[in-house]
Amino acid sequence: MHISFLSLFLILFFTACSSKINIRSIEPSAIKSHKIKNIHIKSFKNDSINLEEEIKDQMFKLSFEGKKYFNLINNERHADILKEQVLQDSGIIQLKKENPVFTFQEAQSILWGKILKKEIDENTYYKEKTNYNKCVQYLKNKKGERYCSQYYEYEISCLEKKYLLLVQIEIAEVINAQTLYLGNFSATHSTTKCSNNPYGQASNRKVFSKLKKQVVSDFMKIIAPSYSYKDFILLDSPYIKYSSKEEDLLEEALSLIKNKQIKEANILLNELVLSTKSKSYIALYNLALSYEALNELERSLAYYLKAKELMFNEDNKEELSSSLKRIKESIKNKTLANKQLKY
Repeated sequence: MHISFLSLFLILFFTACSSKINIRSIEPSAIKSHKIKNIHIKSFKNDSINLEEEIKDQMFKLSFEGKKYFNLINNERHADILKEQVLQDSGIIQLKKENPVFTFQEAQSILWGKILKKEIDENTYYKEKTNYNKCVQYLKNKKGERYCSQYYEYEISCLEKKYLLLVQIEIAEVINAQTLYLGNFSATHSTTKCSNNPYGQASNRKVFSKLKKQVVSDFMKIIAPSYSYKDFILLDSPYIKYSSKEEDLLEEALSLIKNKQIKEANILLNELVLSTKSKSYIALYNLALSYEALNELERSLAYYLKAKELMFNEDNKEELSSSLKRIKESIKNKTLANKQLKY
């Protein structure tokens, strides 16, 4: 189908100008067992980039509503603690009642891994360049005017570096050694430095540090709940006859959303739905989106379903279908993630 340049411009223009709303959704951990939360981290093999420390740091920092998600068990002191407990139990040391008893919380899972590959592939190649400020041959045109017929050409050398970091991570239960997770993570990066570029390439250390953080970020999204953020387009064409008051409600609600005042916009969208007696597909759809942004997912689903009953515009059919699928998945994910957070 032929699309004129003007039509394409208008599509891009109005898409760019459309009001958007940012929605945060939670993804549950891929590991269902709660035993992963009391975890001991063993040393990683071939760990020349301190991957183990980065994992410990990110797991230690992770919290939801002020509560830490992981309890990192330091088994390095277990031997000393056990020796102290043996002495207490033997009676060799007499403790008063007020003396504290040495106890520790056992790890329910163990995490370990290894760096499978940490590689740099270097490739030197040459590029042809032309210096248009340096003429090597002049000719004259019919009017006798000189012009440059050939400029100075030369080659520059370029060094391309391709980085690869490949890591294997495994988690197992302590009691029965059952594998809770086993997976590989890879991260790549490439840099190019040509001889005419005065700026140097990033050091290998910095590049691998960046790749390490990428690997750990991907890993954390698997072993713990995580948030994702995405923009969705609000609808701004009424499709039915709006009163001037209703047009103002829609316009002001969209303006508030643009300024990230979602609660205030939600109030106005509720007013709009009441004013239109729930007969405006656009009002219902935008209200559903606002409830989704406020994390009131069941209410959001209810209004998406009401919007579906009124939908007559084929252009929005796919969009609504996608929203319904998303909100149902979000409700399921939220329920599972909340269970994981309660342990």
